[in-house]
Amino acid sequence: MDAPIIRGFRKQDWVGVGFMLYQDKAGATALSHGAAKLGASYHLALGKNGTTVISVGGHYGGEQRKIDINRLQFGDGFNNSGDYVSALSMDNGRVLGKADYTDIDLGVVLSSRLNKTTDFSLGFSMFHITRPNYSLVGGGGGTPGPNPSPGQGFAKLPRRSIATGQFNMALTDKWTVSPTFLFQTMEGNDEIVVQGMVGYLFNEEKNITLRGGVGYRLGDAVNALVGVKVKDLTVGLAYDVNTSSLATATNNRGGFEIAANYIIKIFKPAVVKPKVLCPRF
Repeated sequence: MDAPIIRGFRKQDWVGVGFMLYQDKAGATALSHGAAKLGASYHLALGKNGTTVISVGGHYGGEQRKIDINRLQFGDGFNNSGDYVSALSMDNGRVLGKADYTDIDLGVVLSSRLNKTTDFSLGFSMFHITRPNYSLVGGGGGTPGPNPSPGQGFAKLPRRSIATGQFNMALTDKWTVSPTFLFQTMEGNDEIVVQGMVGYLFNEEKNITLRGGVGYRLGDAVNALVGVKVKDLTVGLAYDVNTSSLATATNNRGGFEIAANYIIKIFKPAVVKPKVLCPRF
């Protein structure tokens, strides 16, 4: 969530603040990742009409990785009967229940309205600037005593760089088309996604737009996309279908994603100075 709060150093600039909450869980051991971050951004308007804007911003906050250690099973923990006995495993107790760390993300976006029907945006961001320690494996320096606990090991979270772009064009008063792309890389692992969305203005009075389209993650999956935009609220649903060799394991089944985006707009009421017109006689 993001909201403009105050003007910047110039009248046509503004400052925004917001926050981000994130949570997911996956796998047989319930590995979860959560984050709570505060954000701030400065929007620099260019040109006489301010149709081009450069936005610079970032996130700062805490993150946590957590795992249910009671669900872990290691190969050397099975006895001759095939039963798992945690005490038999050399790795039992080496995995920590959670890892807490702080994180910083930074980014910049260039957006511009070319004319009444066309606009675009280009962005670049980098996550995990400080490369925090997110290890879930125990190391040295733990708590001694009759019930010792291992200290946290050391594993740096790799930086992730993302480049995005979106081009919007109004074909008619009702129809719009929006091709987009995303490229991200993290420690040598790359992902490229291209998408095409079509919008239809379903109700002009209530500002309701229906959206749909398809996308392709190169070498991996096809995306089916549907959504609706009601004024400043956008809700979308996506489903991935595997097309790579991973389809053998997933039986071509991908995953559902649902997302909602709402941008708060705060406008101060205009101050109208009354004018007294004196009639001539």
